[in-house]
Amino acid sequence: MSAPHQIRIPQLFVSPESALALEEDAGRILSWTLSEAQASELDLLMNGGLFPLKGFLSQADYDSVLSDMQLSSGQFWPMPLTLDVTTAFADDVEPGMDIALRDCDGAVLAIMSVTDKWRPDREHEARTVFASSASTDPRAQTFLQTTRPIYLGGKVKGIRARTTENQPLMPSGPNGLRSYFHEHGAMSVAFHAIDERLDAGRIAELVAAARDVQAKCLIHLVADSSIAGQADDIAGQYATADNAASAIQPFVVSAEHLRPGAGLRYLLWLGLIARNHGATHVLIPRDTNLAPHAREKSLRQLSASLGSRAGVTFVTL
Repeated sequence: MSAPHQIRIPQLFVSPESALALEEDAGRILSWTLSEAQASELDLLMNGGLFPLKGFLSQADYDSVLSDMQLSSGQFWPMPLTLDVTTAFADDVEPGMDIALRDCDGAVLAIMSVTDKWRPDREHEARTVFASSASTDPRAQTFLQTTRPIYLGGKVKGIRARTTENQPLMPSGPNGLRSYFHEHGAMSVAFHAIDERLDAGRIAELVAAARDVQAKCLIHLVADSSIAGQADDIAGQYATADNAASAIQPFVVSAEHLRPGAGLRYLLWLGLIARNHGATHVLIPRDTNLAPHAREKSLRQLSASLGSRAGVTFVTL
């Protein structure tokens, strides 16, 4: 019998026959060319990495997530995920319309059925997501400078995944990982989000933490475009590591334009992504910034309550 983290999760891709029909229809409807960040988020949406979402958040879900960290249905979800577009494009879009989502080369990746269109309070969103004001947090400033003024929400029908460079340490998507864990009897799987290049010392620390939770598989999430190409680096580090590290099977999930955040929300967001990729434990550095929550409880005290919401166990390094 499969453990929960080994069972396949729903994806948003349609059948090959439906994909052909949708791609033909795409030539007759309005198209939006995705940014790299949007295409990265769409990839995660379509392959199940952001389960249980079925598309970009509606306005009601967006408001509920910001205020209560849950969808309007009451289901837990900590981070807003919407499609931001220009005012000029939004002027031609109305709820009830379908739009084609294309990559920078013009390939149709998905069809989005628009249900909502609104102008959000992006400063309020920045304060909520980054747990700080834009005047003091560079990430919040970047968010306000780069996010377009109009948000669209609606379900997505996936046609194809983006063509990406080969990732030598990555089976195909979350379900590829889950199948691997099932086939190899991996009952405990560790996960770590990388925001800086790994050296031998950090890998040794991660391996030790993985072994402490009896994990023989360790997923590395590359969540920053400034450290793109980490798959090859990690492969090399493990190839020359000591016997302890060689007993751990590493995997790399590339999400180099993952929506940034800070504090408790971001940690829970990573926990959900980890769970969807088949992880049971999330390894987090002791210097993780949980402000303002860190003033009230230590990271270790928070771990138990965090895990029950995200569906994983948080482990401090």
